[in-house]
Amino acid sequence: MRLPELIRVIDRRVQRALRRVRIGGVRGVISRVEALDAGQKLKAAVTGLVGPNDTEQTRPARVVQHYGLASYPKADAEAVVLPIAGRTASGVIIGTEDPQYRPVLSEGEVVLYDHLGQAVQLNDDGTIDVAATGDLRLNNGATAVAADGDSCVHSLTAGPYTVTGSITVRSIRNVKVPS
Repeated sequence: MRLPELIRVIDRRVQRALRRVRIGGVRGVISRVEALDAGQKLKAAVTGLVGPNDTEQTRPARVVQHYGLASYPKADAEAVVLPIAGRTASGVIIGTEDPQYRPVLSEGEVVLYDHLGQAVQLNDDGTIDVAATGDLRLNNGATAVAADGDSCVHSLTAGPYTVTGSITVRSIRNVKVPS
């Protein structure tokens, strides 16, 4: 084997080894999601950017979420994979987002939303907007309240109930509803 060819072989092997050990995270697009343990855990495969013009399909990585919040990301959502101990093979997904469904917010606002346009939005003026594509149900034991469009259908079987201020049924602002 000639020296230039030997150098190319060594370079390819070094590059392959470096791809397996990574200090920083990988940002990419989810290609598939699988539910484990009857949906209690999720794993997702991500096609990520690992170099200037180089992508890599990761092994399915565990989707780690914040306590009290659970979501099932759709394929084509963006994700950040953090390699544990520098190994992509033992990575975890620490964040997902799908910009095509993300509402536009003002500074300080918070929203919980999905791909159907349903949302609960905490606004910067102290109001809370709730948008549902179907009935809106508030359940507490045998108590249920449902809003359908602008008419309010209600069934209250326990009480008393006190409302201070007003309740307005209206569409939520800035939420994109897919066509």
